[in-house]
Amino acid sequence: MNLNEDDKKWFEALLDTKLERPRVALEASIMNTETRLLTESHKWASPTELRIKSHVMAIRAIDLELEDPKERVTRLEPKH
Repeated sequence: MNLNEDDKKWFEALLDTKLERPRVALEASIMNTETRLLTESHKWASPTELRIKSHVMAIRAIDLELEDPKERVTRLEPKH
């Protein structure tokens, strides 16, 4: 059985149509999964980032409190 050009074109168009719908559905599913992953990652990272910032601020405050006594001790130590 030989296919003429019109038959070949019809068959290719049929295949393209049948393959296009699953491809579009797969792309939509992948995008939905990516969006959910990014959303959950952001939900997790936001509180963590806030905790880190608060720890950094607390450490800076402690450093500032320690600077004054450190300077006093440095002034009191004899120079060699």
